Amino acid sequence: MLLRCRWFTCLALLACCCCQVSLCALTNTSSTWAVIVNASRFWLNYRHTANAMTLYHSLKRLGMPDSRIILMHADCATCDPRTYRPGKTFYRPNDVYLDSDTDVEIDYRDMEVNAESVMRVLTGNVGYGAASSQVLGSDSESNVLLFLTGHGGDSFLKFHDQSELMAADLGAAVEYMTMVGMCKRVLVVLDTCQASTMYEDIRTHGWAGAASSKRDQSSYALNSDSRVGTFLIDEFSHHMFEFLKRNKAIEDGATFDDMISYIMSRKMSSEVQFDQSRSRNVALKDFFVPHVQAAQPVSLKNHQPWQQQQQHQKGIASSDVWRRKLV
Repeated sequence: MLLRCRWFTCLALLACCCCQVSLCALTNTSSTWAVIVNASRFWLNYRHTANAMTLYHSLKRLGMPDSRIILMHADCATCDPRTYRPGKTFYRPNDVYLDSDTDVEIDYRDMEVNAESVMRVLTGNVGYGAASSQVLGSDSESNVLLFLTGHGGDSFLKFHDQSELMAADLGAAVEYMTMVGMCKRVLVVLDTCQASTMYEDIRTHGWAGAASSKRDQSSYALNSDSRVGTFLIDEFSHHMFEFLKRNKAIEDGATFDDMISYIMSRKMSSEVQFDQSRSRNVALKDFFVPHVQAAQPVSLKNHQPWQQQQQHQKGIASSDVWRRKLV
């Protein structure tokens, strides 16, 4: 009888330890998040798909998990029946494409991607029943990377050639994120025509940004391919992708200013815009490499399930995690 009691006591202690380890794992939340938005549709805008996909692949290669990336494709040319290699994103001529495209997980696609959905994602107001993969789960210690590409103009970004995200909306969203504790810092990167006009209305602190072009100036495409039948990628995104492939530089503490200087040293047809005073001390690894906070023991008595915390903080109900994969 004594042996049986000791056996049950050991099992109980083991169960408590397992619960404590599991709860510690739940608190190992990454403080780095990324929102990647491709606002264009139609085959002729193939390059905008490549702009988004090259950044997505750079983040994945640097260790960012899909659970920390919200990928929004208004139209993913990779899945278009006109591509001669379905599931592959070409960014250079002569059949050069991104590896492992079958592992891409898209959170918003087609008509789900619009100005309203982008604003909802950034402000945490995605609505009842949204999948957890569609929710920006950042907090007051998070660094958030926001990348926007598509067709833009003076203080707007077009979606589906039907609606626009205005610079004032983007400025309000970033300010809201800072005020309610959804981020510590935001890095805004835009690859559109007249891109710099999109962040002119950001008035809050804790942000830095770069744009592929200035007011009244277009951004330009690069690398056309006869088999694809259109341009493959834009200049700014191509050079950013080439820099991000330099793992050693990022590990050695390369800054956002270093990356922009590299892009500007290439043969660009537009003038890259950025605020050097804001970007000088921004380490790339803070936004492009996942950073995991140290686990803190959590009391079993006071612990709340992750879904309940999300409902309390954001006022939404979480559903099972689901992902849509490229075919």
